[in-house]
Amino acid sequence: MFQKIVRFLIFVFFKIVLSVRYRVKVKGLEKLSPENLKSPGGVLFLPNHSSVFVDPTIITLALFGKFPIRPIIVEYMFYTPIVNRLMRILNALPIPDLRYTANSIKRKRTKKILEKIAEGLNEGDNFLIYPAGRVKLSRYESVAGASGVHTILSMRPEANVVLVRSEGLYGSIFSTALTGKVEPMFGGIFRGIKIALKNLIFFGPRREITLEFMPAPADFPRTASRIELNHWLEVWYNRPYETLHDTSPPKELPGEQVYLVPHSLWSSDVPKIDLKRKEETDIDLDAVPEGVRHRIYEKVALLANRNQATLDDATDLAQDLGLDSLDGAELIAFLEEEFSITGVPPQELTTSVNYWGSPHVRWSSRRKRNKRRFSTSSFGIAPSAMRRSRRLFPAKR
Repeated sequence: MFQKIVRFLIFVFFKIVLSVRYRVKVKGLEKLSPENLKSPGGVLFLPNHSSVFVDPTIITLALFGKFPIRPIIVEYMFYTPIVNRLMRILNALPIPDLRYTANSIKRKRTKKILEKIAEGLNEGDNFLIYPAGRVKLSRYESVAGASGVHTILSMRPEANVVLVRSEGLYGSIFSTALTGKVEPMFGGIFRGIKIALKNLIFFGPRREITLEFMPAPADFPRTASRIELNHWLEVWYNRPYETLHDTSPPKELPGEQVYLVPHSLWSSDVPKIDLKRKEETDIDLDAVPEGVRHRIYEKVALLANRNQATLDDATDLAQDLGLDSLDGAELIAFLEEEFSITGVPPQELTTSVNYWGSPHVRWSSRRKRNKRRFSTSSFGIAPSAMRRSRRLFPAKR
């Protein structure tokens, strides 16, 4: 009883706070009926991910009372002092963050959490999980090779699935539209507080947001391969909003348009978009030893369950092969084991030999188990945060 009261107070608090800046229109809740969600157990909600903090919060608030959500939150945020107390009240599940470091322990913990989600669905828990696994870096929602949803559905193929599409958040300070980078959650919250105070709290311009809920249609590929499932989701998230309920393939996939709203009631000026791209570095592919190239191809082919002969230097690890962060963690472990490479950021492992031959990669005469040894602080690092390509070897320019 006490927890229910606390949850209700939390709901009221966030409802009031978010109403200062956002006006949310909810569609499709009436379709979330027993007739459309026939399987016993809980519901798996699958939204697009336009912003940090705001979109999971407004979705949870929209479902409050009818479908209480059990949150899934990355570990570093889960264990933040204030957030931790709130997450424990909501019975949240902490999941390892594989963006910056990855190892076998994190991989095992991640798989364990996915198993808990499948078990929770059996027990009637409702979960909100983002198929893409991260905030989108452009107006296009890229699910690429993410495996979380596919893994859950492989354990619970009959689970109730609800698709969620939000419109209106791409362009907010919590999105990547303005700078190309993900805004730290607390930094965005403090900026939002300053904006509210500047507008005398209740008088600032409001951002119009639309939330659309739709039970998974009959053609939802719940038992398909990871690549097929992710492609289906990408098409649904990026098709024109007015065609969400169409069964025919869309003619185009425009994604979500940037929506800019003034930050002040005293001015109609909107925030400026300032996307800064880093310069990319040319890579001498001739410097890649043939033996190293062969071993990397062999490992990637094994992870992707592909014939090695079908791979080439332009093969995209995520889009073409369906590899995700867990596979990336295994690749990093492989690089450490085979070549003694350490310090590879998982989110930047976009190419097999990026920056090969640069000052960051140094061949050493020291040997380890009859293998040449080299070290690097940026082996495989993508030169631009905006670049999503995860290729075996970058194309020459």
